[in-house]
Amino acid sequence: MKYAFVASVSAETWITRMEQVEEEKGAVSKRRRWMRRRLQAKEDTPGSVVSSTKLVRRMVRRAKRMADVVVYFPHWGIRYHRPVFDEQIKMAHAAIDAGADLVVGHHIHIWQPSEIYKGKPIVYGLGNFAFGSNNRRADEGLVVRAIFSEEGLRRVELYPTYSKNVD
Repeated sequence: MKYAFVASVSAETWITRMEQVEEEKGAVSKRRRWMRRRLQAKEDTPGSVVSSTKLVRRMVRRAKRMADVVVYFPHWGIRYHRPVFDEQIKMAHAAIDAGADLVVGHHIHIWQPSEIYKGKPIVYGLGNFAFGSNNRRADEGLVVRAIFSEEGLRRVELYPTYSKNVD
């Protein structure tokens, strides 16, 4: 299976690298939304890209041309805020509309709801896995297991996690 990793160089410039892992090709894209300016990518400094639905669509379409499977993996949301923001929904739907097979969001340290959109799974937030927190809501999380075959995404399994780690 081939994976594509999208690295941030600037908001308009990003590099995609393919690695041979078996016969299929897959693309994983990581984007960050709602971030501190000091973490933002510059022309000469790698970092995170502030996304827009337009940029997400363009990036996913490009990845889809190079890969059999595209997973959009955004870093988004506000810490410890469980309800999904309209902006997250718009961006996840834009990724699916552009060809993503799966959307898995992360960042907020607690799990968020999931949905099926046009037959494609969207997990808005994974929560914590082993990362510590004093916030009692951060004890629960999700592990996503995606099963792929020659035909593409076969199924997605969600496994609940519980961790009592403190920084």
